[in-house]
Amino acid sequence: MGWLPPPPPRCPGSHALTHPNNPMSTNFLLSFAQILIFALQVMIFIRVILSWVKPHGGGTFTNFVTEVTDPILKPLQRIIPSIGGLDLSPILALVLLKLLENVLLRALG
Repeated sequence: MGWLPPPPPRCPGSHALTHPNNPMSTNFLLSFAQILIFALQVMIFIRVILSWVKPHGGGTFTNFVTEVTDPILKPLQRIIPSIGGLDLSPILALVLLKLLENVLLRALG
């Protein structure tokens, strides 16, 4: 058996997987962000479908979808007025989420 050097010292409480230079940490964060963005895109799409099928809302699932998507859509609805009763904020939200995903992919990928 050969001699092995001692492992490098670590800061108390630090963990190798949470170190910012660890590729596994970066991959995990990127994957988590992509899953979160995809889930938000699906929820926005479901909200659009529900607005056609159940325009006045109601129901536990509809309320859940509204609560999840309101923080994204409400600010955009203040910026973009509806045109002829058509709410364009979901389209902009989907574009912005895709843009955010591309920025994260370039920065972390």
